[in-house]
Amino acid sequence: MSGSIRKFRIAVLSKVLKEIGFSSSKFSNKLVIQKTAYLLQEVFGVDLGAKFFWYSYGPYSYEVARDYKLIIEGNYLEYVNMDYEGIRAFLDFIKRIGGEFVTEEKKLDYWLEIIASLHMLSRKVYPPPEDIVEELVKRKPYLDRNDIIRTLEFMRRERIL
Repeated sequence: MSGSIRKFRIAVLSKVLKEIGFSSSKFSNKLVIQKTAYLLQEVFGVDLGAKFFWYSYGPYSYEVARDYKLIIEGNYLEYVNMDYEGIRAFLDFIKRIGGEFVTEEKKLDYWLEIIASLHMLSRKVYPPPEDIVEELVKRKPYLDRNDIIRTLEFMRRERIL
């Protein structure tokens, strides 16, 4: 992988995470970094040069994990323009999630985990599950079934599923 795509990935994720208010290395923020990278690349078309596979908390990339520290420090910011269409669309999407879902009890990381997991199960897993809600409940029993259903309906309205 070229150094420029890595610098671009680090810069995009640094800027986007700053925009949405995440800046520390807590585990929940690492989850947000992974899900943000997945959604930016796989839903909003921003090529971050990352390969994703299913892991305990849904989509995961070793390339993104390797860059956590650099992302949090905000390195290579000159490599990205925030007016990039996919980045703007993602940030608008995050605002809609915040308005519709985020509460004190169920923060952005919870909802991003559901959204990224539903997307990956519906588009990137072979064979595709017959019922993605049931599959996600089976894989992640700690997630609330009603939240999954509500999120699936939202994703269909948003035309990302």
